[in-house]
Amino acid sequence: MSQEPELVSRKVLFGNPERTSVKLSHDGAHISYLAPVDGVMNVWVAPVDAVQEARPVTADKGRGIRIHFWTYNPCYVMYLQDRDGDENWHAYAVNVETGESRDLTPYEGVQAVPQPPSPNYPDEVLIGINRRDPQLHDLYRVNILTGESEVVVTNDFGTVYIMSDRDLRPRLAVLLTPNGGAEVLSLSESGERETMMRIDAEDDMTTFLQYFDVDGRTLYMYDSRGRDTSALMAVDMVTGEAKELAVDARADAGDTIEHPVTGRPQAVSFEYERVNWEILDESIRDDIERIDDVSKGQFEVRSRSRDDSKWLIEYTRDDGPKTFYLYKRETGELEYLFSERPEL
Repeated sequence: MSQEPELVSRKVLFGNPERTSVKLSHDGAHISYLAPVDGVMNVWVAPVDAVQEARPVTADKGRGIRIHFWTYNPCYVMYLQDRDGDENWHAYAVNVETGESRDLTPYEGVQAVPQPPSPNYPDEVLIGINRRDPQLHDLYRVNILTGESEVVVTNDFGTVYIMSDRDLRPRLAVLLTPNGGAEVLSLSESGERETMMRIDAEDDMTTFLQYFDVDGRTLYMYDSRGRDTSALMAVDMVTGEAKELAVDARADAGDTIEHPVTGRPQAVSFEYERVNWEILDESIRDDIERIDDVSKGQFEVRSRSRDDSKWLIEYTRDDGPKTFYLYKRETGELEYLFSERPEL
């Protein structure tokens, strides 16, 4: 009688990963990731060329940290943390050199929703904070070095999201409509609001804003209105002209790979039987062909250095854990960093 195979421990399958949520700093000098300290997930940082020298820069002993990202000041990582699962997330900035952490939203019963940092203002960040009204997030401009903040937009019109450009200027606001759809408002510097587009309920899950390019003139978004699947679109904010960049009749547009300086999408994914990437910028075709290694799994470009010399690549496979690699564009080298769950 053949012996039954040994069962895989639930801890191996569902416990904390050894390393996860890996990020490359914008200057390409460090990587960060989440990993346990005494069983609690914390932020770790390591030199990009000496991963074995990683050290924790946070010291949470409770619920653990789940979300973190690099600012454009290479000394600071931001992370979110609530208290005992109350979902009142506070935004913190930690100095990776000293380990000093600052609560940027030190208010009781308040939820912080940070916006992506801007290279134009490396020491500042925009954060939605529902301090005035628990149902509405006003937009604050916060200095990560001092914690000083000022209100940029008072959300007195019930928007669920305010979108800004790289000059930290609020440009668009998304409102939910009674019929289950959405209305997008354009915001002028003088405070005027004008309807830019309306989205019916049937398209609400597949039509949404993404980001502005470096000059703030072009808005990139997904749009399924008048289509069976959502397309990646470029909208000229001056003329209103919308240009279709990529669409697939079989599947909605998925993730994009954007240039780290211009913000323009260079490739977009479509997932039908598996994820396939449509190249929009021929300058990265050779790079995509090098990293698209089926033997390693399905890839995602998780972050890129601002000089575009290094990419942080994550591979997902169906018969093993995620793995992380550093891709060096100049040499074409793909350097293995570590696995998310080595025990698997």
